[in-house]
Amino acid sequence: MRTWIVIAFAAWLGFPALASEPPKSVSVLWLGNSFTGLTLEGYNIPKMTEELVNGAKGRLTIGKADCVILWGKTLKDHWEFVPGQNNQESSLDKIRSGRFDIVIIQDYLNTDAAQSAHGSHWMKDGEEQAQRYLDYLKRIVDEVRKAGAVPVIYAHHRNSDSEPENWDYIAEVFARGQKETGAIMVPAGSVWRKAFQEVPGLILHNLPEDKHHQGLNGMYLNACLFYSLLLNQSPEGCPTLASIPEETARQLQKIAWETMKDIHPSLNPADLKRGPARLP
Repeated sequence: MRTWIVIAFAAWLGFPALASEPPKSVSVLWLGNSFTGLTLEGYNIPKMTEELVNGAKGRLTIGKADCVILWGKTLKDHWEFVPGQNNQESSLDKIRSGRFDIVIIQDYLNTDAAQSAHGSHWMKDGEEQAQRYLDYLKRIVDEVRKAGAVPVIYAHHRNSDSEPENWDYIAEVFARGQKETGAIMVPAGSVWRKAFQEVPGLILHNLPEDKHHQGLNGMYLNACLFYSLLLNQSPEGCPTLASIPEETARQLQKIAWETMKDIHPSLNPADLKRGPARLP
């Protein structure tokens, strides 16, 4: 009798492990380009996220993950994407199928190219990109919600040699997208800047080969952000993956949690509506 009282009290306090509540299994769809799908040493951001989340004893597991990766493309291309002869489903087909609980949405804002082409007048081109992004973000978020899923904005980083104003500008645009859609946002680019400040000499890009894309460290930091969002717990103590040094992994885990812990109160897996769960 005393055991049942302890279990009931633990459940009332919100300790699911003591209450023997099994984790909820969710399905995740990733929409993006190489900032999501680039693979190094057998890992990309979706795979790292799934491995970290499913290796933890958290409130959720990723039971199914799928991706639509259109290399070098934007949300406009995802909206207009027509499958080829291989009968691949389009981005909208997958969203509208109702098979997914969470849809992670990554666009591509390239203000560096605008600055290179237009010099001091780059902001006009940047604003055209921003308006296009906001237009198609709203369309896709609306489709995600109609399908009963949760939209999550993945706000990407900039090039290793990008000027500070480019980082600032796309962060502002992503924040506008979050405000105008009410979607949850994972501010990866802003967190990268924080990481550069806190860890001297840290390399997150795929250097020296590529100043544009995320390297293994950058993938891992982003995966820790998504881990923190989904599980509402710190990734500190998670295993390192691929050839990422142990010390670097610990630093990235800490930085990810410091950012995401303030976002978590808006997430409640008990509100998931279809099948296992649905985030608000």
